[in-house]
Amino acid sequence: MRRWGGGRVGLITALLGTAVACGTADGEGELPRPDGSSSPDMRVLPEDASPVASNAMRFFAEADAHVQEAKPSTNFGGAALLEVDGSPRSETYLRFAVAGLTRPVVSAKLRVFSTNPSSQGPAVYATGATWNEHGVTWATRPARQGPAVVTAGPVPIDTWVELDVTPLVSGNGAVSLALIPTGTDGADFRSREAGARAPELVVTLASGGTPLPGGTYSVGAVADAHTDSDYTYVNFNTHELRVDGAPSQMESYLRFELPGQSGDVVSARLRLFALKGSVQGPSVWTTSVDWAETAIAADLQPIASTSPLLQAGAVAEGKWLELDVTAAFLGGTAVSFGLLPQGSDGMAFASREHPNAAWRPQLVVKTARVACTPAPGDSPVSGTYRGGQSWGGPGEHGAQGVATDAQGHRVFIAYYDGSVDFGGGALPNQGTGAISDNDVALVKQNAQGQHLWSKGLGAPGSSVIGADVAMNAAGQIALVGSSSAGVNLGAGGVAAGGFVAKYSPEGVLLWAHAVGGPLRDAAIDAGGQVFAVGEVEGSPAATVRVLKFSATGTLLWDQRFTATESVRGAALAVGPSGEVVVGGSYSGTMTVGSTVLPGNPAAPFLLKLLPSGQVAWARGIPADSYPYAERGFLDLAVAPDGAIAGVGAFSQWIRLGSEQRYSTGLYSGFLLVVEPDGSDRWWRWMGNAEGTFTRGVAFDSAGDVVVMGTFRGPLDFGGGALTTAANSGNPFEGLFVAKYRQACGEHRWSQQLSHGSYVWARGLSVAPDRSISLTGLYVGGFGEGFPEDADGSGRAVMLHFDP
Repeated sequence: MRRWGGGRVGLITALLGTAVACGTADGEGELPRPDGSSSPDMRVLPEDASPVASNAMRFFAEADAHVQEAKPSTNFGGAALLEVDGSPRSETYLRFAVAGLTRPVVSAKLRVFSTNPSSQGPAVYATGATWNEHGVTWATRPARQGPAVVTAGPVPIDTWVELDVTPLVSGNGAVSLALIPTGTDGADFRSREAGARAPELVVTLASGGTPLPGGTYSVGAVADAHTDSDYTYVNFNTHELRVDGAPSQMESYLRFELPGQSGDVVSARLRLFALKGSVQGPSVWTTSVDWAETAIAADLQPIASTSPLLQAGAVAEGKWLELDVTAAFLGGTAVSFGLLPQGSDGMAFASREHPNAAWRPQLVVKTARVACTPAPGDSPVSGTYRGGQSWGGPGEHGAQGVATDAQGHRVFIAYYDGSVDFGGGALPNQGTGAISDNDVALVKQNAQGQHLWSKGLGAPGSSVIGADVAMNAAGQIALVGSSSAGVNLGAGGVAAGGFVAKYSPEGVLLWAHAVGGPLRDAAIDAGGQVFAVGEVEGSPAATVRVLKFSATGTLLWDQRFTATESVRGAALAVGPSGEVVVGGSYSGTMTVGSTVLPGNPAAPFLLKLLPSGQVAWARGIPADSYPYAERGFLDLAVAPDGAIAGVGAFSQWIRLGSEQRYSTGLYSGFLLVVEPDGSDRWWRWMGNAEGTFTRGVAFDSAGDVVVMGTFRGPLDFGGGALTTAANSGNPFEGLFVAKYRQACGEHRWSQQLSHGSYVWARGLSVAPDRSISLTGLYVGGFGEGFPEDADGSGRAVMLHFDP
């Protein structure tokens, strides 16, 4: 039944303008539903409301028409109005060609301009998309697909009515909609033939590929296909995804590209439209993401997880199957699912190639930003560079590890192949001979950078490598390394191979031990107990060892974990309760207690030991099977709450959570923060086309994670691209330091230093006042105050940054 506005148009428009002016902050308001409630899925907009947001795309209808039950064979495709009425019965159909979407869909809004008011607006349904604007009639109108996605409330005259149809738009393709009456008070809208104010579909995209906090967005599949065991080499990239257990095994695979980071996701739902139902739905598995839609076949299927995410029940034909896959989604940039049969009653789902875009697979992700509450006394900072020092002379020099005590005093180690003065007089070079004969300098400074003491550690004819130094709050020092022919650490010689030593705050050697194979990292707890990690001597080394010594030097335990091919124990840290975390890389399989890490020619590993040395947990990081690559953890830190941060570098690819990433340069870096139980909290990738090596990590007293490393070229650490000064082709030409919130990975600041020369980062330490110190080396000068040695050799360097 029509109810024409007539002379009331001006009054209704004026009242509507008042309602809009009193609405939401952006000048748009909601009208009440017939039951008195407001509709969250419908808005009325001013007559001239045409602009859209900068991250939105507007599509005009490519076809629209209404049909009338009383005239079942008549086409109204050329009419200037679109009618929706329950008496006499009229329905409206619209189709949009959505194209050019390159980011996830945050929302999709159908906008139609009303020319006749109604107290009962239409309901919106999806329909098939194959109808013709100038051929569709009541008798040939497309069938509705699924339930109504939105039902409008009252429709004023001469206004834009905006209806939320987000569930029907997940990507590019045809979107076909039906406006179905919900009562007998009809509404009319302008058609595309009317010219101005034609129907439009406004699709809002995630800004820059990042999910909006507290919002919901829909992602369409970027790849999908099914396989058939009877056709092992045939690719089935069609409009159907089939799943069946007999007579042949049919499996379907889908991949979605996702923005954001872990910690933001509240829920993730996989939505599939069933073309054929089944009494027993599929089991859903996560899979590897490195598969091609046009190449996948029964003999080239993605690698599935060890157990399914879920097992679906019955599937109703012509309905949406909605599956909770939240457990698979950790905020990575890609996730892949496999649909496997649970029985012989086959089923089929619409694929991303299906002609009806409304039926295509969707991943609906709801986000809620993890709280990043600053610690008491925390204030905005920028990591300002405060200067530094360098040391050199004839021969090679480079600073290695650095540590800070409760007074802000710093201790660091450096290697030297010649004579060098760190402030207390020249340290002698005790090595002799034609081969490399480095000695190690152990140096202590006060908080202002003034020299307190320094020691040269070496032996005639021996090349000594100082791997790492650690210092507790009281100033007690632990040192680990190795030597080719023994080393004098201050009170007599220690045999060749790995060594561990402890010094007093004044630099007096308290004890030292030779341990055979090389040691690579050290820690010392508040009570003066010393920890070290390295490998048992071998070629190649196949056993990683973790040692714990009492404060007086007694060996408390020596835990060993063996890989079938090779292993490298590169990083170690001690937590607040005495737990020990260890990281590195392994080849083959690796046995850690009762856990066997999966076989791989080169993969990072992470494990945790209780204070007793008993294994708490261990995990391998999934990685590419390409054998000639380096992939592993290089440094670890433990927060007061037991969270663990690890950094490293990789070539080819590794997978953190659900996200797989290929290296983009010579190497790419990563930062992974895990819970005390080893589950992922969040991660960041650090890579560009040139090369990145993420080398050090530490927690500061405000709960921030500090990372540092070396890179070349432009790289965005989260606050905009930083670019190193160009040089003549050195593989690494800049140092970086960046800071992130521990709880959620929010970027705080990042800085880079470069001067067109070769530079390499080695050590990182954060003082009680949260100032940051980096150690390393450079070759060829590093700007004002950092000279170049006459022989072109490397110089040791220490750099400082504000919190």
